Amino acid sequence: MKNIKLQHLRFFVAIFEEGSITAATARLNATQVGASVQLKDLDDILGLSLFNRSASGFAPTKTAGLLYKRARQHRRRQINRLQKDDLKGRKLIPATMEF
Repeated sequence: MKNIKLQHLRFFVAIFEEGSITAATARLNATQVGASVQLKDLDDILGLSLFNRSASGFAPTKTAGLLYKRARQHRRRQINRLQKDDLKGRKLIPATMEF
């Protein structure tokens, strides 16, 4: 069984926030094919569809809303941890990283 990777969540969050793969890929400077593959892979890992697809874009499912909330919380925890590490003199990783 495959695990969810940060790359999956990065694309998922961008698609969720932008409402379309086209806008998400422009934001991430990625290809539409790459984003579609990441989203399909995430759907397969979870065993469900995160978006209802239509000609007008992507409408998130209720599950997508829950995953989005958890992904953003995870990102905030990671940034906080990285900032604390920076204060302790460890290598700085930008807190503005895209997720």
